[in-house]
This record gives sequence, C-alpha cells and structure tokens, in this order.
Amino acid sequence: MIGYNLINIYFFVMLFTAIYWAVHIKSVNSTGYATFMLALSFAIGIYIFGYAMELNSNTEAQILFWNRFEYLGIPFVSAFWLTAGLMYTGHFARHRVLLSLFIYVIPVITMVLRLTNDYHHLYFATVDFVYQGDKLLLNRIYGPWMFVQRSIPC
Repeated sequence: MIGYNLINIYFFVMLFTAIYWAVHIKSVNSTGYATFMLALSFAIGIYIFGYAMELNSNTEAQILFWNRFEYLGIPFVSAFWLTAGLMYTGHFARHRVLLSLFIYVIPVITMVLRLTNDYHHLYFATVDFVYQGDKLLLNRIYGPWMFVQRSIPC
C-alpha cells in the first residue's frame, strides 16, 4: 500500500510543521492572539496525528480509538481560528464572555457527542468497516448532530 505510506508521510510532515509554527508563533509573540494561534496549531496537530494513526491501524478497536482521539482537536479548529481572527482585528475584547460562549458551545458539544456516540448515535448513526484492498477503513453514516454542526457558519 504505497499510497497509504505516502499519505502517512505527508501527515507526519504536516504534524511537525503545525507544531513548529505553534512553538515559533508563541516564542515570537506572547499576546493572547499568539496563545490562540498556539491552540489552533495544537488542535490541528492532534487531528493530523489521530488521522495518521487511524490510517496506520489494523484493527477495528484501534481505528475507533484514533477516530475518537481526532475529535479532541478537530471540533476546535474553526473556533480557535475565528477567535484568533477576532482578536487580531480587535473585535474580540469588547464581548469576550458572550463570544466565547457562542463560539465554543458547538465544538464542546460535538466533542462530547463524538466521544459518547456509542450510547446515543447522534454524531454517527452507524459505524462499520470496509476493506479497500488489504486496508481496513472506517465507514460512517452521519447522525443528526452532524447536520446541526454543518449548518453553523462558524
């Protein structure tokens, strides 16, 4: 599976790039903006690492574990990006508490629903596995929360 090996190399290069930029941004600037850029880079890094490990996994349990791991980072990428943008333009300071609540409620709910999906199936309605060549892959059918999450413009 040369294709999957190249994809994994690409993901690990992107992971190290995200971590490098996170540390570089924080070392150059110690403002709140830099802190959110650091958080954004780490959220991206968590997602990339989880996805690369999911592709490297050989058992259903491993694939499900790494898919859950990805959701410690990916729901927060757009929220951190929006927060950093609002801070950079100066629009975040005036309504900090209200904006934080509005921006982060959907990612937190998404993370909790993904991590507890086995009990309610609101995020993924069904999860099964398919073989593509000799590679075991996760196949998901989206549940109702995925459509709620996608309808939010953030």
